Amino acid sequence: RLGDEGGGYEVAMRPGAGEVVLRKWLATADRADGCLGYRLEELQREELPRPVPVGEPVPFALLTVGPYVEVSLFGEVALATFTAERASGPWGVWAESGAAGLDDVRVAPLRRP
Repeated sequence: RLGDEGGGYEVAMRPGAGEVVLRKWLATADRADGCLGYRLEELQREELPRPVPVGEPVPFALLTVGPYVEVSLFGEVALATFTAERASGPWGVWAESGAAGLDDVRVAPLRRP
């Protein structure tokens, strides 16, 4: 998915490896010659339950809803994250257009089935 400024997103896998990475391409004009350049920022890296097959197609689905990106491989969600910048902290609640209120919140990590 490319942004208006020329940046975009990349899902990276290597045949035979057991991980998937979501990276964000960021356009930058900080180069000395004034030309547009790019840098990569890793958004999420996850271990897969099995290695990426060598020489075989990988069934995948990509879902993007506003700032939410989800990548499924082999019919299972492998990556799920927000591409928007966090204000602070390791997690948060996203309200795209409106306000969110929470009372008596309990947080527990997700476990792989």
